[in-house]
Amino acid sequence: MKVPVISIVGPTASGKSFIAHALALKIISELGIPSEIISCDSVQVYKYFDIGTDKVALSRRKEVAYHLIDILEPDEGRFSAGQFRRSFDRIVEEINSRSGIAIMVGGTGLYYKSVRVGFAEAPEANSEIRNELTKLAMEKGTEFLYGMLKEIDKVYASKISKNDLKRIIRALEVFRLTGKPFSEIHSLSVPSKHKIYSFLMLPERRVLYEKVNERVDKMIEKGFVGEVEWIVRKYGTGIYPLQSIGYKEIVEFLEGNISLDIAIGLIKKNTRNFAKRQITLFRHTPVDEVVYLEEISEWALVKVVERIFKKVCEFLNF
Repeated sequence: MKVPVISIVGPTASGKSFIAHALALKIISELGIPSEIISCDSVQVYKYFDIGTDKVALSRRKEVAYHLIDILEPDEGRFSAGQFRRSFDRIVEEINSRSGIAIMVGGTGLYYKSVRVGFAEAPEANSEIRNELTKLAMEKGTEFLYGMLKEIDKVYASKISKNDLKRIIRALEVFRLTGKPFSEIHSLSVPSKHKIYSFLMLPERRVLYEKVNERVDKMIEKGFVGEVEWIVRKYGTGIYPLQSIGYKEIVEFLEGNISLDIAIGLIKKNTRNFAKRQITLFRHTPVDEVVYLEEISEWALVKVVERIFKKVCEFLNF
């Protein structure tokens, strides 16, 4: 039986990357079958965004082939769900042609949804419209734009926060470009032709939050501030990936708007809130198995690797 794409998803700091890498090595060493990993992360696609994304080390990328990491310069704009979907389909075809087993890992819910459920491709970003809407938001406030959105697309407006400027601008932009409500475009979906079998990592909330706080402290120790400083010096502060959690708070610190301690506290708080949103999204998207974690230790994660490996063997009739 052909092995489907093994998908390992869940909130940030839940041990996904460790599991995926260990699983790939186990498949290669114990089954003698090639295995490659597809990153499902919207910020790891950018070069130089390493510490803040907990990007897998280059040494590990020599052990297992990784895809969709470091494929864009930081100023190349957003890597959309549509681009991810097309890349995913192409890469899986290539891995299959090598008789390999593909593993997809990450926490970008829209990317996962684009392959598992499907997506209706919206138009590419239009910098002129976005700049116009961003300026309007600065002049009249985010709620003013939210009111504009409610007039043209009540369905989508009801699903997002009135303070979510990024999504509000995107919905208004799409309407301007297509004449169609964003909710209508999103209602069309076709799953990938490649079968996916997914595992959702779901740690206890207390354990997850402790891990998030620990990860942020380690990021700072590894030189995260220096990483952001170098990126800002080379590309400026207007590039898309600097809007990501972690990076945007350090930019605020570098600009002298907040202290480093406040920036670190905000990163921890915003990352915990983001993890909650990730769990909500994945719970509303189909998965095949939920892995409940009482702890995020190497011992616990190795047990998860064994569980997923056993499922791979079942697919292979081993």
